[in-house]
Amino acid sequence: MGRPREHGQATRASLLAAAADLLAEGGPAAVSVRAVADRAGTTSRAVYSLFGSKEGLLVALAEDGFAALAALVDAIPDTDDPIADLVAVGMDGFWRWALATPALYRLCFDHLPAGATGARAVNAAAGQALARLERRVERVKASAGIEGRSVREVAVQFNALCEGLVAVELRSSLPGPQPDALARHALQALVRGLMRPA
Repeated sequence: MGRPREHGQATRASLLAAAADLLAEGGPAAVSVRAVADRAGTTSRAVYSLFGSKEGLLVALAEDGFAALAALVDAIPDTDDPIADLVAVGMDGFWRWALATPALYRLCFDHLPAGATGARAVNAAAGQALARLERRVERVKASAGIEGRSVREVAVQFNALCEGLVAVELRSSLPGPQPDALARHALQALVRGLMRPA
């Protein structure tokens, strides 16, 4: 009989919750193994046993972040207006998630080094979120047409604009009293600009 696991899913969830709180409070620098263990009411050994290192813990947080983003996108219903649905993915999915959890957003998109041990796992989680976006782009292409670009290309362009809008809002805020309205208009303009003429 194998040795029973000393630290299970409940401990893992507790450590991730503690790490997420510390990340929100002070960024990646605040997520030390000791601080996370203390916040979760356990030992550093639990962190090393479950995640291997601080980097492993940050990788797991990023995976969870992309999973949360994918879940938000999945929760947006399909309607008879695929363009509006795609814009809703950007606003009610990406924009909402990034502004609600800016430290997690920055971790997912900016702070994990490309050569990190868990970069492949994070990239896979990001790819799953992108696949949700591609499905919405496919609906636009099927109903209204998109001139001269693949679904993947449009999804990457749409995602890049989402990232840019969020980055400006988090850094200095978009101009005007309603930054969300400005962001929504930018996404609508991009999508309509990619559609082939009637």
